[in-house]
Amino acid sequence: MEDNVNVEEALLEEEDEVPTPIGAMTFDEDEIIPPECNLSDSDNEVDDDGFLYDTNAPERVAVVLNADLTIELEAEKYNPQLEIGKEFKNIEEFRQAVRNHGVATRYSFRFRPNGDERAQARCKEEGCKFKIWASLKKAKGCIQIKSENSEQTCTRDRTNRHCTTMYITKRYLDTFKIEPSWKTSLIKKVVNDDVKLTINNVTVWRARKYARILLEGSDEH
Repeated sequence: MEDNVNVEEALLEEEDEVPTPIGAMTFDEDEIIPPECNLSDSDNEVDDDGFLYDTNAPERVAVVLNADLTIELEAEKYNPQLEIGKEFKNIEEFRQAVRNHGVATRYSFRFRPNGDERAQARCKEEGCKFKIWASLKKAKGCIQIKSENSEQTCTRDRTNRHCTTMYITKRYLDTFKIEPSWKTSLIKKVVNDDVKLTINNVTVWRARKYARILLEGSDEH
């Protein structure tokens, strides 16, 4: 379990990957994960604290989604509506909702390091008006969005710093469980179909490797 925690901490910093140039990687996919894809390799990863820059549709495999409520919860998790009054358990849940919103809308955000009781999210593009402020609601002991300007004046992109190894792993974990050797090309296609984003091979390899760690190291999955 400690190993899993260490891996997750490393992956939480993975939000500044540079897209892989077309043709730059020619490995035989799914046979061997190249050494540079080790989970501990975080040279291109950035923590979203310190005002630095900093989530799926139903699976493409026969994953059990029996109830409409389950589907609704899945949709809310990966495409949260960030509106005034919305509540979260803590600041990290708020930040994760902003990241997931970023993947769903194809915008990237950054956070001010305001501590455990308040946080501000802004669009990473200078001049864009998007801004959300959340802080502690003492009466209920939760974090609540207090103000927001949801207007995006920048353009959407085909890559997104929030569509990380951690995001891919957790969103598609049930699919990785059914298909441990899920091919790189198919993973990239599903992500593109679901959120209209392009991800690089390194992110896919790391996600598949981390999924194996989670699935083999926990009886919950």
